[in-house]
Amino acid sequence: MDFRPIETQEQFDEVIRERLARENKKYEGWTSPDKLQEIKDGYEQNASKKFEGYTSPEDLQIMKDDYESKLETIRNENTTLKASQLRSKVANEFKLPTEMASRLQGSTEEELRADAKTLAELVSTNKTVVLPLHGGSAGGSTDKNAAIKELLSQFKD
Repeated sequence: MDFRPIETQEQFDEVIRERLARENKKYEGWTSPDKLQEIKDGYEQNASKKFEGYTSPEDLQIMKDDYESKLETIRNENTTLKASQLRSKVANEFKLPTEMASRLQGSTEEELRADAKTLAELVSTNKTVVLPLHGGSAGGSTDKNAAIKELLSQFKD
């Protein structure tokens, strides 16, 4: 190739045209930036439509946390109900009133049984207490003065 100096504007334009044609040929089949932006915008619109109805990872995490919280609540309620059921069972075995079942203390069945036994002895229905001044018979006496004398005699011993 010989070097030819450029002397006119037309010669310069021709050289530039040839150079641009060679450069454009290198990038034939490539996507222009404008076309690329157009494709990207179309993809984003289709992608958002494609995933409609799906749950986002953030929403899934919120749902998971909510379910775990509810599960923990249910487990705690289950534990409480089992403990209450065990207390009622032990109270029933020792013939304690149902109101006393919640007062039993202990975490195991053996501890609850020991407490129920002690409580049953205190609440036993076999022990009757006769008040000395009770309207009816107090130790076989019908007279109030006699009941008072009998009471005082118990303290003198």
